Amino acid sequence: MPLLDTAAALITGLTGLAVTRLDAGPEALAGFEARFCLSPALQPLYTAAGLAEFLRSADRDALYDLLDPLAVRAILLFAGVGEAGCWVLLGPYVEDGWDEAAARALLARQGVGEEALFPYKSYYCSLPIGRRDNLLDAGFLLGEQLGHKPGRLQLLQPAAAAYGPPAFSERYADAGEVNRRYAQEDLFVAAISRGQATLAYRAMQGIGQASAGIRFGSERMPDQLASAAILRTLIRMGAKRSGLSPVRVDSISQEYAQRMQHAATRRQLTELNLQLVDEICREVRRMRRSGWSAAVRRAADYIELNLASPLTPAEIAAAAQTDRRRLTAAFVRETGLTLKQYIAQKRCEAAADLLRTSDASIQQVAAWVGYADNNYFCKVFKAAFGVTPGAWRAGLGAEPDAGGGPEPEPETEAGPQPARGPQPEQPPGPAKQPQPKPEPRPAPQQKPAP
Repeated sequence: MPLLDTAAALITGLTGLAVTRLDAGPEALAGFEARFCLSPALQPLYTAAGLAEFLRSADRDALYDLLDPLAVRAILLFAGVGEAGCWVLLGPYVEDGWDEAAARALLARQGVGEEALFPYKSYYCSLPIGRRDNLLDAGFLLGEQLGHKPGRLQLLQPAAAAYGPPAFSERYADAGEVNRRYAQEDLFVAAISRGQATLAYRAMQGIGQASAGIRFGSERMPDQLASAAILRTLIRMGAKRSGLSPVRVDSISQEYAQRMQHAATRRQLTELNLQLVDEICREVRRMRRSGWSAAVRRAADYIELNLASPLTPAEIAAAAQTDRRRLTAAFVRETGLTLKQYIAQKRCEAAADLLRTSDASIQQVAAWVGYADNNYFCKVFKAAFGVTPGAWRAGLGAEPDAGGGPEPEPETEAGPQPARGPQPEQPPGPAKQPQPKPEPRPAPQQKPAP
């Protein structure tokens, strides 16, 4: 039913309500339960079995106004004519914003203890707020437009199931999801503060994955704009930590906030987010290298954009638009580090962030930052941070001083040599870029933080 699909997209865009077609068999019912049922005992009509049983005897001429024991509402109607029609569920939604005192009283009436408050709040706040009368009118109008206007309104208040104490979906009871999102946000802020756009892009992906089940993860543009505002706040936090001028940060942030208000699609908004990260990271790097020559800045940019790739002085010099000997001398003179030391330092800084904010194995972290040989990575990391990667992950060690850089064991001009035998699995990293601008936006999959 193409008209139903169009109407569903319009309703979701205008109201935030999910529109679920229930004509796709058990899969559709199971999908609705997995997404929207917090407690099978308290929401029997939100389970696949409960919905299937109800639909077998439901009146196609009625528009059902569902109100469950958790103060969550939904609308159920039959759309279309005869066998060409199908049952459609609008919602769920809530009528009011979160009120903790009222929520505690409601749970107490259902015989549920304080331990349910956190999952209930996570679930409740993930739902859109809607005006019941307006949404019921939308339901009647939808039925009419699809050839079957409901003849009557019927309030449906299913009682809680009588079996056992209510259980709650792990989807909303898992505090680990919150912890993973915050860990990814910490990694994002740290990457911005160092001007490391590649790591920032990875952290953005992690934030998106960890936020998939919350309100700001929906496809609605108002929710996407709210998500973009949160991201701009994190960017400002990282830029402030870097020492970048607040006036400059605010100027860039306000420019992009204005442009984002005119974004018409999620794709456009995502592209603006990436451009904002790109520009702020360039400003941070430019500030930190204000005393460096153009060739040394270009070399440092190229190194940081291609950390996970084998790097040679010759290719770095080519990217810096100078010859190798001149670059080597200028780099040491201006940064106090050799090219090899600078590469090792930046790889270790990136690895340190990953070790503290993800549960990726040490071998995976080594591969992600450009070391195929895990043992060699551990030696370089210990030279930089004074402790092994495992000890660093456990909370030991401290940030190294800016000067000097790690002194890894001798290696060839091309950097650390790949280990012989089996290699650690490495997600796809950023492709080498001939010029430092614009920065790449890689899409490696990072394991979620615990």
